[in-house]
Amino acid sequence: MFCDLVGSTALGTRLDPETFRQILAGYHALISATVAKFEGFVRHRIGDGAVVYFGWPKGNEACAEHAVRAGLAVIDALARAPIEGEKLLVRIGIATGLVVAGEFLLLGTSSEHEIVGDTPHLAARLQTLAEPGTLVVSQETRKQIGGMFSCDHLGEVTLKGFASPIHAWRIYGESKARSRFKALHTAPLPPMVGRDEELEFLLRRWKQASSGEGRLAWISGDAGIGKSRLVQAMMDRLRHENYICLQYFCSQHSQDTSLHPVIAQLRHAAKFGTDDPEQEQLTKLEVLLSNPLPAEELSLFSELLSISPPHQFHTSQLSPQRKKEKTLEALLRQLRNLAESRPVLMILEDAHWADPTTRDLLELVINGIEALPVLVIATSRPEFRVPWTDRVGVTLMTLSKVGRKQAVAIAGYVAGAAALNDELLDRIATQAEGVPLYIEELTKSVVERANASATTQPIVSIPPTLQASLMARLDRLPGAKFVAQCGAVIGREFSYQLIAAIAQQPEELLLQALDELVVSGLVFRRGEPPDANYLFKHALLQDAAYESLLHSSRCTIHSRAVQAIHQLIPHADDICPELLAYHCAQAGLVERAVNHSTRAGELSITRSAMEEARAHLEQGMRLLKSLPDGPARCGLEAKLLLALQTVGVVTHGYGGADAVNAAERAVTLARGAGRNELLIRALFGEWAYKSHVGDLPGSLKVAQEMVALADHQAEPLVWGQASTALGMNYGFAGRFVEARQIFEGCLAKIKNRGSVPLEGLHPQDNEVLARCFLSLQLACLGQFEQSTAEAMKGIQRARQLQHMPSIAVALTVGCRHAWLTRNEELLAERATELVELCEEQRFPYWLARGRCYSGWIAVHRGEFDYGISQLNEAISTLRASSVALWNIHGLVAEAYARAGDSENALRHIDTALTVSSKTGEVWLDAELHRIKGEILLETAPRLAEQGEKHLKQSIEIARNQTAKLWELRASASLARYWSATGRDSAARALLEPILNSFGQGTDAPDFSDAKNVLARVS
Repeated sequence: MFCDLVGSTALGTRLDPETFRQILAGYHALISATVAKFEGFVRHRIGDGAVVYFGWPKGNEACAEHAVRAGLAVIDALARAPIEGEKLLVRIGIATGLVVAGEFLLLGTSSEHEIVGDTPHLAARLQTLAEPGTLVVSQETRKQIGGMFSCDHLGEVTLKGFASPIHAWRIYGESKARSRFKALHTAPLPPMVGRDEELEFLLRRWKQASSGEGRLAWISGDAGIGKSRLVQAMMDRLRHENYICLQYFCSQHSQDTSLHPVIAQLRHAAKFGTDDPEQEQLTKLEVLLSNPLPAEELSLFSELLSISPPHQFHTSQLSPQRKKEKTLEALLRQLRNLAESRPVLMILEDAHWADPTTRDLLELVINGIEALPVLVIATSRPEFRVPWTDRVGVTLMTLSKVGRKQAVAIAGYVAGAAALNDELLDRIATQAEGVPLYIEELTKSVVERANASATTQPIVSIPPTLQASLMARLDRLPGAKFVAQCGAVIGREFSYQLIAAIAQQPEELLLQALDELVVSGLVFRRGEPPDANYLFKHALLQDAAYESLLHSSRCTIHSRAVQAIHQLIPHADDICPELLAYHCAQAGLVERAVNHSTRAGELSITRSAMEEARAHLEQGMRLLKSLPDGPARCGLEAKLLLALQTVGVVTHGYGGADAVNAAERAVTLARGAGRNELLIRALFGEWAYKSHVGDLPGSLKVAQEMVALADHQAEPLVWGQASTALGMNYGFAGRFVEARQIFEGCLAKIKNRGSVPLEGLHPQDNEVLARCFLSLQLACLGQFEQSTAEAMKGIQRARQLQHMPSIAVALTVGCRHAWLTRNEELLAERATELVELCEEQRFPYWLARGRCYSGWIAVHRGEFDYGISQLNEAISTLRASSVALWNIHGLVAEAYARAGDSENALRHIDTALTVSSKTGEVWLDAELHRIKGEILLETAPRLAEQGEKHLKQSIEIARNQTAKLWELRASASLARYWSATGRDSAARALLEPILNSFGQGTDAPDFSDAKNVLARVS
């Protein structure tokens, strides 16, 4: 390895000699320390250059790999750690070859270790081809490292001192491939060799499945080992049987796209044409599904295939999680329907690339086929851990390499009339290392070279890796090579229309090239152009063609792919944003790639596919790192973080670390972006977190900033979002009069503005929020009839909108209102509806709230054990999301008091008061003191003085808050106690003023109770 410091001459001229010497010393020290980690030996330090040996003095079969890793590590280390304030770049050249090593006595020096040969000179020349901060390797090094690194072929270059042009390669970094490129299948397929036992096993499993005992056979093995070949042999043996075959192909580039293989299979089975209008697609879908479907299921399938659903049913009524579950259930029902007519063979190839939702579907299938005539065959690479091997009827089969005898047989069949000699066949078997795909492709390469040679005996060198073999074959199809490369950019499968738009060749030449690829066995074709679809025979074929492109060419073709997708797919931004994100990223269109990744994440969130959403959003975050700092980047990152916050809240609750960090960072970035509407959205996320964890001072500050920003927005709904948040803060702080004014002002301003849901985890309609929370303020202020009316209006509006999250929050606040106003019948009705809704829609937070009220009702009906357990279970769920539980403790305390457990009741009261003092959410403090006072008076006569003190404190708090409900309730409790202790006149003096302040006509339970107490003391 030869390292050369870029710009050293200019650096030495600009800096004083001592500083320059220190930089060179640090530079050489870094190289020495870095290469030592990879068993490298620094032979020379010549000014700004360094020569490093690998595989000497002790040989190592991985020395080429170590050299490349060391070179990349040196580049990375210099980029990350400036030396003496200077950011240094190097050019690196690496060459591999035979040399003579020994000790030579150099004039004027001691004994030195020296090497003789062309290799060090070649490394020195190769570094001159490298761009700053990159490394270039020789052809032989490239062979040794296989596919462990991403690289571009620089072609044949003429180097000083070398008579013949030299192939050079630029290394970019680690690749996703294994240590070697895998071999590929060709058509026609040779006879399957060495897999008789495995095939017989699959046939036995098929016989069992056909009789109604569903089975899963999982085939695991390295790429090219013969998994797909074994599956094809199985299908060949069944060609005369009457069965249904369902084939699903997972893709590396689609493993974050929900149900990608299922969608592809349905579109293929329905015979969708590229230009089919939506109505025709819907008709084809109905024909495919055959049995008349309920409107809901037809809508689910149409939405899955990005077709506008029919008018009979709208899946928007379902929560994302419930929609996902119903879609999976519908797919499972379709499988059962098919199995009722004929046995089903279901094949899932490359399951290691399956998206999480497809794996969820597979688990449902596994759980549901035990009594069905269904055999599932799945294939995956060995690194994928199969999680279902302990299930009944599930078998894992691992394929091993074939033996030398079988390898020679495969090579002989592929060679055919070429009749390769035994020595050459043996060399093929040795180099292929028992991988059938390697054997086939290496043999084909040898045969093609022999046919091109003028000699009768094929004396050719076998390509050192499968990658080279495949590229050699592509090089012999000059008209098809570029088309294959364009197809590889698109993916494993590509349509004629898309390849035509990207390749930009005359139709005649394009068709000829595609025919050559089909005839050569590199791709399969389904249908006829222009409706044809092409499929690389193996994923490794696609990888090989893709890796053969120069970086600049890749960028150009990926850019064309972006344009073509937009032209061919209407509304592509919403239908396949993840595909656009991939192509934009590879084309260097980073900002567009981030936007598409964000959109893909947002769409996944709406489908409740949170794992896929996180993958898309984190990919966007990784892409962001290459964008320059500035407002645009801040805005993009803020949007990503807001979506990630939603994912974090769903998976870990409002107080989860992901949600907290995302909220704080999003606000900082939104400020930097200078966009008020984005900042308000970010602040709302921060406000929601702070409110739920009980940071009232913090959330109040955020709400006030939101209102200040919203005052400058023309859209009333934006102002309504901010003011509603502020109103809630005032209500939580016991500032009921101010909260009422804010909510009433909000309702006046947004009146007749329609329904535009706010953005967030479960966005609720703004009018629903304002009315429901206004009802709480009115109740506390003693406006019973008006508060009841507002609560009903809020619930009714949510139901009219058929917006499930709005219904959930309306019912939750409605339950709280019924609890405050002591309407137990209405509370029971709303709590039951809330629990049923949240169980159906999978709303865990609101479900826990609903179960709190259900538990309270159960206790009041005498079901003490059940009610208390419901309350405790709900508290555990809420506590896991870091929600402040002060008001829930009030519910639990009442329940324990009703159950006769005063000790636990007082414990919960004290906990609630402690929490409220820390958070500042004191709106319930008056009631908490009243409950504690009554418990002390009833259960601990020796503590009567303390009980009376708490009732008086309750009245004082209520008066300070203008909370007539709490004042009336606490006054009635204290008057009742004074009456029992002979102080009727004091009781009367306490009750009469507060009762008179209500006027006549109210029939609220608290008012009636207070009147009865007054009647007893008058």
